[in-house]
Amino acid sequence: PSARVNLSLGEFQDLARKASRGVGFAWGEADEIGQAARWLAAHQQPSGEALAVLLKQVDAGLPAERCPIRLGCRFADHVLKVTEAPQEHSNLVAPLFLLPFLSWALSSAAAGAIEINETKGSALSVLTPGGLREQTGSWPEIASVRLRLFSVNALPKPYPTAKRIDLHPSDQITLAAFATRTLAPETEERRRFGAGGREE
Repeated sequence: PSARVNLSLGEFQDLARKASRGVGFAWGEADEIGQAARWLAAHQQPSGEALAVLLKQVDAGLPAERCPIRLGCRFADHVLKVTEAPQEHSNLVAPLFLLPFLSWALSSAAAGAIEINETKGSALSVLTPGGLREQTGSWPEIASVRLRLFSVNALPKPYPTAKRIDLHPSDQITLAAFATRTLAPETEERRRFGAGGREE
């Protein structure tokens, strides 16, 4: 098997940002996706794999209502709110990417946490303003999710964090290919004088 590609969180965040821009997200959105990808990697979640799945689907025309980034931004910007009444969102691609946005959506003063679970029971995560507090199972590539806000007196310790990420080679290739789309196209002037040079 091919060796995994080891990156610092900063390197991965930059790759995720550029790859997201490469499939059509605005730079501001791409910045948030880079931060979300880093958040997931720091919490030892399969961020690279999930991002590669998501961006391939976005590149193929994924409807906005199935994109966890579009949904997550609406929660983070408080356009949508998580309440104690459960709410469901169907057929999200790479639902793992909803987690950081939900954590950011919680006020630091909120006396509660958000529980998000896959409706068929394959995964459950508990989030606070401080990050991921509990994770059981693994999030599938496509899933419907149920969210609810709940009050807590005590929470598990914060999820262990990492400083680097090991990317599967195929995911690194996918992300790098999308990222190259952000490069300026080659022109005759650039070929003659280089990226920054001009004729005096």
